[in-house]
Amino acid sequence: MSTALSTIYQLLESTDTQYRVFDMGRRVQKLSKDTFKAFEDATIPYPAPLQQKAWLAILFWDKNRSEQHYLWFLSFALDEQGKLIQATRNHFIAMVIEVLGTTLTGNGDKQTQLDNNPYTFKPDQNKLAMLNAQIKSQMNQNASVYYEHAQNYLRALMGWNDWQGVGLQGLADFAVRLQSDNNQTTLIKALPNLPPEVANPMLSLLEHIAIEAPLAEAILHRGEKAIAAQDKNALVQSLRAISHSKASGMRTQLLQLTLQSALALEADILIVIAARLWLDLADETLRLAYLEKLAAAGEDHQLFIGLVSDLVAIPAIRQQMLSSFRSTERSDTLASAIGQLFSREQ
Repeated sequence: MSTALSTIYQLLESTDTQYRVFDMGRRVQKLSKDTFKAFEDATIPYPAPLQQKAWLAILFWDKNRSEQHYLWFLSFALDEQGKLIQATRNHFIAMVIEVLGTTLTGNGDKQTQLDNNPYTFKPDQNKLAMLNAQIKSQMNQNASVYYEHAQNYLRALMGWNDWQGVGLQGLADFAVRLQSDNNQTTLIKALPNLPPEVANPMLSLLEHIAIEAPLAEAILHRGEKAIAAQDKNALVQSLRAISHSKASGMRTQLLQLTLQSALALEADILIVIAARLWLDLADETLRLAYLEKLAAAGEDHQLFIGLVSDLVAIPAIRQQMLSSFRSTERSDTLASAIGQLFSREQ
């Protein structure tokens, strides 16, 4: 293996290796190879950065021994344009070559030596379960052994209080298979009956799924009830669950209702909007309403500075965010928060 290899994709393609890349930041989703290569070549910014970093899972395997898969969880810092700081990636490649030599697969003991490097991270259990479920689904593999039990529970084949044996991995497998085995209808019927121990992880897992309109409608109603009851935690879960829905109208409706409610000043609500519903902030009305609530949420504006700095780094909404800073409709509170943001950056 030549040390002249300058990218991870070249490193993988120079051996008898197949690979797939997943974004592990704001939500777990597959990255196309074209996008990954363009990002590595620094011709495009990272599509959905989180905390000014790219969070990646790279799955790879030997073409001739496809039963053995390997995973690298890698986080790389981004520059002010959201592009890869290539020196960090180059450092990682040098470590890989030093440890693994000319063979990336078939050396599990050596792979573990790469675990302690500055670019490796450990995903939370929610994302890890979702990644595993997506990999199995996309590669036409059977779901985990926990799937059938989760499915039977959600079908009400046992008592709603008998949730202790329902595993997170089983719920993740169920979530990625909503279009199979009548699972979407099953979940819609089950939602009103689920105890928090199942409802909360299930709704959190749905943030990674582009759910269809029938399920989005059920979650919208759940969110409306949460607003009426001033139930912050239930609203957070509803916003997460609907955040990637194909039913953009229902998603926008719940966001509008949230921003019009007293709960809009809660830090947890403002954080989940920035983290999960960032694309909806491309809409000027929603964006200004959100920024006004964010500016009013704390006198020191620290939450505003942190979340807005993160949002401005997202390529899809960067220009819209910057345009709002110049809006003639902004309040004095928002103008003050924006002023503190810029003074901090100088």
